[in-house]
This record gives sequence, structure tokens and C-alpha cells, in this order.
Amino acid sequence: MKMASCVVGLLLTGAASARPVLPTQSLMEQLRQSEQAVTNARLQPENKGRLFGTLQTYGNVLSFAGDADGAMAALDEGRKAAGVPVAGSAAEVVALTDVHAEDAIRAIVAAARDKRAVLINEAHHQPMNRAFTQRLAAELRKIGYTYLACETFYPAVSAQPRYVTAAHGYYVQEPAFATFVNDAIASGWTLVPYEHVQDASVTDQAERAKLREAGQASNIYERIFARDPEAKVLIHVGYSHLNKTSVNGRPMMGTHLAEKLGPNATLHVDQAALFAHADRTRESAAYRPLLAKFAATEPFILQRADGSTPVLLNQSRFVDMQVIFPDYGHQHGRPAWLIGLAGRTASPVPATLLPATGRRLVLAYDKAHGADALAVDAVLVQAGQPVPSLMLPPGDMRLETQE
Repeated sequence: MKMASCVVGLLLTGAASARPVLPTQSLMEQLRQSEQAVTNARLQPENKGRLFGTLQTYGNVLSFAGDADGAMAALDEGRKAAGVPVAGSAAEVVALTDVHAEDAIRAIVAAARDKRAVLINEAHHQPMNRAFTQRLAAELRKIGYTYLACETFYPAVSAQPRYVTAAHGYYVQEPAFATFVNDAIASGWTLVPYEHVQDASVTDQAERAKLREAGQASNIYERIFARDPEAKVLIHVGYSHLNKTSVNGRPMMGTHLAEKLGPNATLHVDQAALFAHADRTRESAAYRPLLAKFAATEPFILQRADGSTPVLLNQSRFVDMQVIFPDYGHQHGRPAWLIGLAGRTASPVPATLLPATGRRLVLAYDKAHGADALAVDAVLVQAGQPVPSLMLPPGDMRLETQE
């Protein structure tokens, strides 16, 4: 692997806009600024909104730097500070009868065969969700799905680029997301942006949210289904945008799209709620009982003998299926889902790249991609501390560093 030094130029903002705003700072510079912002916000804990927002941004930057655990911890801290409740109860699991654990990929693909669109969500701080969607996409491709629409894509993204770059979207900076999109490109998927570009004259936040949901659905319909009535589409969204029914009286993107496509044309899959947290108090109270009851080693959904799929956490009116992830634990100083789910291989950081003092960010890039490519893995290494391994997807890599 060829070694190089100092890479700059990642994305600063995920706001929808007519064109991407490219950054002027390295990822390490962004990380230092975000750390300082969190320190300042913690001095005013009474300003819960500021603390939550600052930790959310910090979590994003940590995930871009390969620290999935730190990203989750940041979001958990923010939600706890903001008083965001944790859904679910152990009683829900006790009440389950005539239910077994079914492999999630197999179940989703079986249900998707007669659908026009599969909508699956992510928690923006959880790269594991992107690895799961990558595996799902590989199987959906085999049954005729050819369009990949991602909430994160900027409006000007090309349909079939050579590889993903910072100009494609905000969250694709995260290595698992970059790998997912690169794999989709290599597999022949047509990429479709659908984010709604807001009218600056609309300042009411509730109205902007309403317009965003409707605009996203319209963009998907007009850019895909109006042009290709036989299209089969995988749509990767954030959180509740996939919901098939209204939330507190507000239709979501998934609600609008389901109405446009007609009855039973869409499949709505949640994967953003039932996975392990470093802070177990932020896990759903249903999560550990589910693992104890079903003892699965791969992501699973709940299924009855008649094929129906129970959904927990009061989400049954919003989604059709719920993915439950095993607690993968850690290997080589990294989350073990990178091996078991994402199919990556552990590779030690070369001794020549380890810092004598302070921190260093080590980034891995596919040699087949150009200088503007995004990293497919990243690790933060600290002098004098245990060194986590790189977790590399298939391919020949080059390594770069940031101070």
C-alpha cells in the first residue's frame, strides 16, 4: 500500500442546497473545532437544544473519522440531555407468541419481490445501518431493483459516476456510506437524488418540514416512476422519513410516496431503533430481552408462522418490518460488525504511520479511485494508546494521514 500525507476537503454541511458547499478544512480540523464546540456547550447544560445540536454534529464528524462508538456516545449524551425518551418495554417481548427470528435480508427480499419501492431508514450516527443496506442492495439487485435513491445525495449528483466524492452528499463522508455507494456504482445501480430544495422565502419551520416531506416524495416519483413505470427502487432515508402513515397529523415522505404509488406498492423497513449502545440506558428496553429470547447471530426480523411480521415500539402503523441487530461486540479495537456484517478485513496500521505524540487520523482509499475520492475506512490513533486496526473492504488501498 502506498503511503501519502495530508488530505483535505470534506463536507461541512448536510443542508439541502442547489449545489454542494465544499469544505476548506481537513477532517482533523473539523474534529478539533467540534470538540471545542462541545466543551463550550457543556458549560451551558441548561441550553439543551444547543448541546443536543452540537453533540449531533460532533457525532457526525466522529463517524466520518471512523469512530462509530464515539459517534453513538455523542448522540446518546445529546438525547439524554434533551430528555428524549427511549421507546419500548420488556413486556412487549414477553407478550410475543408464535413468533420466530427470520433472517432480515431474506425476509425483506421475499417481501420486496412484488413491490415498486423498498424504503429503509438509518440512524445518522450509526454506520452499521449503511453496511446493512449495502448487503440488502446486493440482494435486491438480483430481483430487478436498479435505482438507488438516498436522502443524503445532493441534487446535482450524476446517475452513474465512477466513484463517490464529497460532491455527492454530506453523509457519504462516513466510510461505510462511501463504501456502500461505491459498491452500488460498481454493481450498476442508477443513483437518484431526491432531497427537497427549500424556498428561502418560507421561514416557518413547520411549513418547511411539511414542504420537505412532500417535495422529497414528488422528486422520487417524477425523477423515477414518471419516467420508468416499471422501476424498482431502493430508498435509503433518515429516521422517520420512511413512515407509511402520518406522524402527529403530518404526512412523511413515505406517506406521500405510498399514496402516489398505490396500495401495497411500497415496503417500509425500520433499522434505526434496535441495536446495541455503549450506554445501555439508551437502548430500547425491548432490545436485550429480544436477544435473550431469539439468540440470533445475524440481523433478524420477527415473523409469525403465517408470514406476518410483528413490529414493536408502537411503530406498527408506520413500518412493515423492524430489523433487530445482534450485539456484535468488538474485535481489533473496532466494532465487530465491520467484519461480520460489512465483510471487511482487519489490517494493522503500519508502524511508520503511528504518531510519536498526540493524535493522527489514518485514512484508507481505494487505489482505483481518483484523488477526490472519499475514504473507505478511517481510524484515530493516539500515541501511547492501543492501536485499533484498519477495517478494509476488498481492493488495493493507499493510506493517507491527517494531523
